[in-house]
Amino acid sequence: MGGRRAETRLDSLTGLRFFAALVVFAVHLEGAYYFRSPYPSAIRAFIQGPTGVSFFFVLSGFVLTWSHRSGDTATAFIRRRLARIGPLHVATFAIMGVLVVALTISTPAGAAFGSLALLTPWVPGWSGHLVMNIPSWSLGCELFFYLLFPVLYRRVVASSQRRRWLLVVAGLVVVAALAALCAPAAEGSTRLWLLYYFPPTRLVEFVIGIVLALELLDGRLPKVPLWAATVLVVGAYTAAGWAPDSWRQVAVTLVPFCVLIVAAAQSDLAGTPSLLRSRPVVTLGVWSFAFYLVHWPVLLVMARLAPGVLGVRAALAVGVGSLALSVAAAALLHYVVERPLEARLRGAAPPRADDDAPVAGVSPSGRVRRAVPSAAGATVPGGGAPATAPWAPPPAPAAPPPR
Repeated sequence: MGGRRAETRLDSLTGLRFFAALVVFAVHLEGAYYFRSPYPSAIRAFIQGPTGVSFFFVLSGFVLTWSHRSGDTATAFIRRRLARIGPLHVATFAIMGVLVVALTISTPAGAAFGSLALLTPWVPGWSGHLVMNIPSWSLGCELFFYLLFPVLYRRVVASSQRRRWLLVVAGLVVVAALAALCAPAAEGSTRLWLLYYFPPTRLVEFVIGIVLALELLDGRLPKVPLWAATVLVVGAYTAAGWAPDSWRQVAVTLVPFCVLIVAAAQSDLAGTPSLLRSRPVVTLGVWSFAFYLVHWPVLLVMARLAPGVLGVRAALAVGVGSLALSVAAAALLHYVVERPLEARLRGAAPPRADDDAPVAGVSPSGRVRRAVPSAAGATVPGGGAPATAPWAPPPAPAAPPPR
């Protein structure tokens, strides 16, 4: 069994990245057009899109732990992570710079610099009025996580099982307390910033991902059927559409997302076939970080070409067209910018597209775990390489922040 696990890739996590990025795309699409629909409740399928960022943050902690290299140094780790998120961030920022000039979009210089330097989530005023490439704010949180990961990993690995789960429970309590204390989380408010953007607040999800990976590697988690986890997530995601704004962003879907990530990893370790492991879905997952960062410039251009509130048919046409263009642009950026520049910055050969998922190998306690993936790490939407984070995940509604 150990040999089988040593050869197993967690492709389902890579596939899930695309769907997390897709819900972020959906909320930004709705934010750009404010669709007119004869079914008022239809909007509920869009407004909880920012939960995708939460998925990416948990996934980032999980995958970085799963692919941790024994003897790795903090400097080498951070260098690889910067090589992972830097090229695409700078490239899409440059694209937005051209659009800002071409479309005469008013953009404060300070906020633009903050976006480039990944400082946006640290400043309430900048988070409340996002500029440049809207989804990139979450990379500021990811960078904060990366800087802390070497220390966090050592501390959590050294902790007992009881302390790890106490850490998870404490994190869930913090999330619920923030949801209660920050209500109502109005757009542009300090409460929304504290609840949704502030990096130390979002660190909770990242740490929970670390714990889940270690517990799974040590064989301590019960088996969860992937279909059951999927049903749970769909139900929670749907319910989040009707939840109060302060609960919608993270609290309602956090536990279901954790269950889904664990179930997907277990499914791959068991060799269970699934749609998430199919080549087309895995390929979309590999492109998901680029998709996460490039979809907003695409939507911005499309909104100028088809301005105004759209009806159902026009909305479907614009939505499908924007999605197709975003996926095509993501594929181009992945092969032209992301892979070659990451390889150059890391001083390694470009990773193959099928190297983007972690594989199994031995946990810190000596039990079965994964080998190192060649494109190690996760990004939101940041969460990035094997099962990355859009991560980046997970993003607030384009212009306005999450509702």
